[in-house]
Amino acid sequence: MNTYFVMKDGHQYSASEKVSDDELNLQFEACKAASVTLVSDTVVAESEEKAIRQVKSIAYQTTAIALVGLINTLCMLFVAESAVNLVIMMVAIVCMLGVSGKARDLESEALKALRKASK
Repeated sequence: MNTYFVMKDGHQYSASEKVSDDELNLQFEACKAASVTLVSDTVVAESEEKAIRQVKSIAYQTTAIALVGLINTLCMLFVAESAVNLVIMMVAIVCMLGVSGKARDLESEALKALRKASK
């Protein structure tokens, strides 16, 4: 198992193996210069493909849950308010909180600080 940096450019993901903790600043600056987003610096996986798949799955989960929430909201607005719609909305919110927690776990405190400092 290795630790990987995962970058995103549009819808294209790429990964590179993380050699040392000191490498984070260099990787962040290189991504910034290339207009690429450094999504994560702490993905532990067997290969680059699996690291990318792990990050993509979290992004897809977030999108799917957001769509379920949007469809449910539209149903509540235009069809009828019901207890079932309320339960679906609450489940969607809880799932979103869980997935956002997973996404936050993929970033180290150092990367969060770098992002904050660069803004």
